[in-house]
Amino acid sequence: MSQDLLSKEVAERFRVDPSTIRRWLYAGRLKGHRYGRDWRFPLAEVERLEAEARGEVA
Repeated sequence: MSQDLLSKEVAERFRVDPSTIRRWLYAGRLKGHRYGRDWRFPLAEVERLEAEARGEVA
């Protein structure tokens, strides 16, 4: 089973405001799915974005 992170948790990992995570989501930079009132992001997707931010090929 894959682990999902809440938008708040992703924001903490990237040290940004949760609204930035939503902007990345709407811009297609980050993939996630709606769960109730919040968004959830697969851990693998967050790690891919982290690698991209470091300049690594994912």
